[in-house]
Amino acid sequence: MNLIDPDGRRVEPANAITGNQLIQMIVDIEKTFPNNSILALRQFNRLGTDYYLEAPGVGTLNAIDVKHMLNVAFVTYSGGQKGGSGRAGGHINELIQLLNWSPSVYSPEDVPSNNLGAQFGEGLQMELLLSVQLRAFLEQIGVNMNDPESLEAFKKAIQAYNAANQNQDSVFSDDESSYWHSGENDAAGDNMWNPPPGPSGYRGNNFR
Repeated sequence: MNLIDPDGRRVEPANAITGNQLIQMIVDIEKTFPNNSILALRQFNRLGTDYYLEAPGVGTLNAIDVKHMLNVAFVTYSGGQKGGSGRAGGHINELIQLLNWSPSVYSPEDVPSNNLGAQFGEGLQMELLLSVQLRAFLEQIGVNMNDPESLEAFKKAIQAYNAANQNQDSVFSDDESSYWHSGENDAAGDNMWNPPPGPSGYRGNNFR
C-alpha cells in the first residue's frame, strides 16, 4: 500500500481551500473522465496533493484532510462499498506509517477524514459526476464552500495552532498536536471501526 501522507503531521495554511475550489479541480479532471466518477476519483488521488477543508467539529483543527478522505472513499468503493473496508485501509496506512516511524501517523485529522471518506465511498455512484456527488456531501457536512473570509480565518487559526505547537514531528511528542496526547485517541479504536452514523454533525473525532 502506498502511504497516504508519510512526510509530516503539520497542517499547512497554504493548503487550506474552500469546497468550491476542490470541486473545480474535480470538474477539470472530469473533462478527461466524464462518464466514470471512479476513474475521476482515482485520477485525483494520483495527484497526491495535500488539501484541507474547514469543517466544524472535525479533528483538532476543524479540518478535513482531503487526501485521506478521498483515498479512503476509493478503497471503500473498491471494497464493495463497505465502510469497514475503507476504515480498515485507513488503519493499515497508519500502522505502516508507525512501522516506518513516520511523523504523520495518526495525525488528529486523519481518523475523522478516513471516517468521512468511508461514508462517502459507501454511497458513491459510478455513473454520476463525482463533482456533483462530492458537492452534495460537502454541503451536507457543513464544509466552507465559498466564504473567503472564513477561509482566511481558518488559515490564521492553523497558523496560530502551529505557532503554539512547534514540535509536531512525532506521534509520541508531548505537544497538543500529538494524537496520543490530544484526548481523542479513542478514535483510532472502536470509533474508526464502527463510527456512529452521520454526517449530520460532529463531536471531536466522531461524526454523529
